[in-house]
Amino acid sequence: MSNASKRVNQWAVVLSTLLAGIPAPAQVTPLWTINNFQPHLQVQGTYFNNADLTSPVLTRSDATIDFDWGTGSPDPTIGTDTFSVRWIGTIKPWSTENYTFYAQSDDGVRLWINNQLIIDRWVDQAGAEWASAPIALVGGISYDIKLEYYANTGAAMIKLRWSSSTYVTKEIVGAVNNNNSSYYGASSYFGSAIASLGSGRFAVSSPQQQRDPLATTGWGRIWTGDLAGTLQVLPTEAASNPVGYGNSLASFNDGRLVLGNSSSLNFGAVQLRASTGEVLGEWFSPETANIGFGTAIAALPGNRFAVSATSATVGGLANAGKVFVYDANAVGPPVATIPNPNSSQYYFGGALAPIGTDRFMISDAAAPGNPQVTACYGRVTIHNLDGQLVARVTNSAPSSYGDYFGRALVAVDDHRFLVGAPYADASY
Repeated sequence: MSNASKRVNQWAVVLSTLLAGIPAPAQVTPLWTINNFQPHLQVQGTYFNNADLTSPVLTRSDATIDFDWGTGSPDPTIGTDTFSVRWIGTIKPWSTENYTFYAQSDDGVRLWINNQLIIDRWVDQAGAEWASAPIALVGGISYDIKLEYYANTGAAMIKLRWSSSTYVTKEIVGAVNNNNSSYYGASSYFGSAIASLGSGRFAVSSPQQQRDPLATTGWGRIWTGDLAGTLQVLPTEAASNPVGYGNSLASFNDGRLVLGNSSSLNFGAVQLRASTGEVLGEWFSPETANIGFGTAIAALPGNRFAVSATSATVGGLANAGKVFVYDANAVGPPVATIPNPNSSQYYFGGALAPIGTDRFMISDAAAPGNPQVTACYGRVTIHNLDGQLVARVTNSAPSSYGDYFGRALVAVDDHRFLVGAPYADASY
């Protein structure tokens, strides 16, 4: 089979290790797989046909605690008055921060998180809502939850909501808004970019994930994880990044993270964050147009970083592409600008990678093989940290259509590197 391609539409991060003792080609096996984390509530409700949590008549799993039975009951086997429910299970929050829980009840309610009683209103009441004191929870960790409820006479209703100091607007715990599935993980492109943070830690992005289920902007999350597979969301702290936050990631050896947002809504931005998450600086597109600023990023030696803008205009050609080099020591203008050297081709800078101690590579995957052919054969240019051209590597064996040589780049050592050509002819 030639010219074959295979796409797997499953957004996940997989940690793999080589299995020793197996002859070449080496085999790999996942240590774990992380899918896009979603906060959730898993509870089992035991329903009682009296108000004192005795004589159970029904047990079932409930996705949320969000019930308004009016003057009815949860089930035909339960009377319309003087019944009770005990829910027991686990809850897993988004991120590490303070959470407030709210119980709206008609009638009595008690709520425990990790065996700590945080709401205690075991009295008759007509739909009153009670809030807990803020409680510190760690993102991605499951906590025990227990909620007890009773209905006396008349209307019956119980709703459990929560909010957090940063991310979660007040909402039903465990609810999924199907009209905003990207908020809860679907179509969020989790795993679009990955970067090592050192010491067994990594960062992964979901650039199409909404940070607020009711907002039309504010898309993109960054997650940090460790070798145990624990995942936590990184506080965004950037109102200037409305869409596509984290579509590209790179990291310095000391664990600082550089992340890009090539949003058309703010012309793109790049943010530098400390290994502990604090924002150290933010660089905005040098051009007031949608140039794709932040499409690709590379952390460079000398505390510099490179940013591509694949939609920038060069020589009157839109989408020709440019690459900018910045000093990470302070927010300021680029120290070097490298326009597409071939003003008849597109998307210069689709991939960037450092090589050695004083150079970096730029993908020119859509470059032609020769002036007479316009197919996307591709090439790679190598520059010093001031942006000056050092060398040019051209696809030595192009196919008849176009290989996109240079679509991915990675240095093996100070002088050797790998080049991806995903459209090249191959048999396998």
